[in-house]
Amino acid sequence: MTPSSSNPNEARVSPLLKQRMRRVFKHLPKTLVGDQEAVHEMRVAARRLRVILPVLARKPAGRRVKRALVTLRELTQAAGRGRALDVSMELLEARLRTLGPPSLEQGLLRGRLGEALRRSRRS
Repeated sequence: MTPSSSNPNEARVSPLLKQRMRRVFKHLPKTLVGDQEAVHEMRVAARRLRVILPVLARKPAGRRVKRALVTLRELTQAAGRGRALDVSMELLEARLRTLGPPSLEQGLLRGRLGEALRRSRRS
């Protein structure tokens, strides 16, 4: 936006900070539906934003920055839990393929891990 736009504070935001914020939100829709690559990209973008936000903010120790940092940390942690389940499922699937027909216990484990993965995507 230009300085003459409807929001006078917009002109004060660093272009680098805007870019970092856009990268987080760019990947968020696909992250919410479980796209693994989008989860990874969103987590990387959020960590980068957490680093640059206090450096470029007008009030680095201000309430807004602190709240944003907490929110970004919670977002990356939540996405990280889902990512860990994704990776676990991939590893289990790969291992089960090498063992031949799955046993009842292996099927049960796969089902429970799959259910945990679905629950993580709902919350």
